[in-house]
Amino acid sequence: MTTTTKEATSKPTVEGLEAKAQEISQQVDELAAQLRDAQGGIARAQARFAELDSERKQLAPRTFQGDSKAQLELEALENEHDEVARTTRVARAAEPELARMLEEHKAELQAARRAIHAAKASAISKEVEALAPERDRLADELIEVLKRQSELLGDQGDEVRFYDGDRANNLELYRQRAGGDWLRKRFSRWL
Repeated sequence: MTTTTKEATSKPTVEGLEAKAQEISQQVDELAAQLRDAQGGIARAQARFAELDSERKQLAPRTFQGDSKAQLELEALENEHDEVARTTRVARAAEPELARMLEEHKAELQAARRAIHAAKASAISKEVEALAPERDRLADELIEVLKRQSELLGDQGDEVRFYDGDRANNLELYRQRAGGDWLRKRFSRWL
């Protein structure tokens, strides 16, 4: 395998980089949703704890007095409290890890987007380099045209000098400025 082929296969394409960035972006969205779910679950659990505590306070005196129905309701409340507590512990345990993973994936997404721009810049640079031979060929042709124009203007000045010296001097001044003026006028955007 040649070096060029090896380089071409080892460098990811813009499309490949964009697909990877899209994949990471989806992972960021999923992690953000999971983090919001965990935080929402914690907030809902806190509200439910307050409700359960209120209900427990109402049932406690009746249970203490021997009310078996109140005892069953209190046990159900305690079971629910334990279940909500377990769910909350899982959500609280997951929250920092989800936040860490989210930040990590956001950083990966930024790096992927930078890689996309770098790959695009590299591709554009290659296109610019590919134009160099044509630019140089056209510049050589322009040089030849400008040389020929200068020679003709010189010849014209020599011919005019035989019958009008002042006009010949003006033509010489024009010949000296004409090339530079024309180049500045036509190419000033790139000079």
